[in-house]
Amino acid sequence: MNQVLLSMYRAVWRVFIWLTNARLQSPQILHWYKLRISPPSENATSTVLFHCASLGEYERIKTIADHVALNTKYQVEISFFSPSGFERVAQDKKSNFSFSYSPLDTPKFVKQYLLTKKVKAAVISTNEVWP
Repeated sequence: MNQVLLSMYRAVWRVFIWLTNARLQSPQILHWYKLRISPPSENATSTVLFHCASLGEYERIKTIADHVALNTKYQVEISFFSPSGFERVAQDKKSNFSFSYSPLDTPKFVKQYLLTKKVKAAVISTNEVWP
């Protein structure tokens, strides 16, 4: 059963990559793709990763992430799927966090990301709040 699921997963990714390559004429899609396949910068200490799809999810978790950053020995990394969310918060120089784009969703890139960032725990925000 696992082999069947793995084969289906790989087939879906091949179609996705083919469609992505067909659309790489768009500067925004090309930018998105390149950011996700580039190697992440290495963290010096153990990390708690908070993943947000976009700015709304970030607004929901930033208080918890700030508490972790100020009251534990862990570095806090916030990853984003959305370029607009990332670009808006990554310029905040007063933040206690590091920011990055989420890796391309393949086992190879996710493993590389988690090992390089030294992730010990991950929190994924699934809902957003727009105050």
